[in-house]
Amino acid sequence: MDGLESAMETSRQSLKQASKRLRRAMVQSQSNHVLYVFLFAIAVFFALYFWNKLYKLLRWIL
Repeated sequence: MDGLESAMETSRQSLKQASKRLRRAMVQSQSNHVLYVFLFAIAVFFALYFWNKLYKLLRWIL
């Protein structure tokens, strides 16, 4: 009976540790998601800005 209780306690501790790791990974992935969205928005802004400048330059040349 003691072996069964010991095994249950060990598995309970392992499950608790895994749950903490998953929670921490989820929080980190969400914060990275916001960073990726921000970097994507900056990239789109610069792409549109340079496309507009190029368009004006080509219109002036032609």
